[in-house]
Amino acid sequence: MAESGPVATPTRVLRRGAAEIRVYADAAVLVEAAAQALLEVQRRGPFHLALAGGSTPEALYRRIAQQSTATWDRTQVWFGDERSVGPDHLDSNFRMAHDAMLARLPIAADAVHRMRGELPADEAAGLYEAELRAAFGDVEQPRFDLVLLGVGEDGHTASLFPGTAALTAATTRWVAANFVPKLDTWRITLTMPVLCAATRVWIFAVGARKVEILRGVLGEVHAPERWPVQGVSPSPGALVWWLDEAAAAELE
Repeated sequence: MAESGPVATPTRVLRRGAAEIRVYADAAVLVEAAAQALLEVQRRGPFHLALAGGSTPEALYRRIAQQSTATWDRTQVWFGDERSVGPDHLDSNFRMAHDAMLARLPIAADAVHRMRGELPADEAAGLYEAELRAAFGDVEQPRFDLVLLGVGEDGHTASLFPGTAALTAATTRWVAANFVPKLDTWRITLTMPVLCAATRVWIFAVGARKVEILRGVLGEVHAPERWPVQGVSPSPGALVWWLDEAAAAELE
């Protein structure tokens, strides 16, 4: 495994309410810092990790696979959302995470819990919720040690898109089948109460394309029905935004 380099530090750290915003010089430095931070918390004991899709998480997973010398026998890996495709499909979040990281780590196959995107979305959501309940027991919400998320240019996170049913109709569910009209497809996603129950939530946004949405979601207007990512407010957990300078260009 490759050795980790010097600790990567942010160029600036901002606050927005309870959220901490870490800004890094560029995406490569951000990925290095996030990999080091994730491995540090992962080493501390039993660890439930929910993965995200996207290009920045993929780079993060590849870096973790390169530098991790830790054992992973006390880690359970979950997914925040999945597309309605099979595990071998190019659009599959599971396939991306598997190829980038999971296949390269000493982690047991039964410690990786994928959403079954090849099934009808409502069936897949029910099966995944049952799997979560078997793992976490009789609790109001599962408490992940770390949930990784991104933010879309429309303000969605996981597969909680603006105006979709899972934002409101599935508040008693842990996992929801969510139809996304703008994409004309079904998604499977953890629900907002589950995201908010996590011990830590990290949200990644990289590149100039994220400037406009970050101006909105990290601004003074609170409108989670318009920008679902604003609804992610872990309590009593910690919320950290990981941005590069290109994405954070208009943040003071």
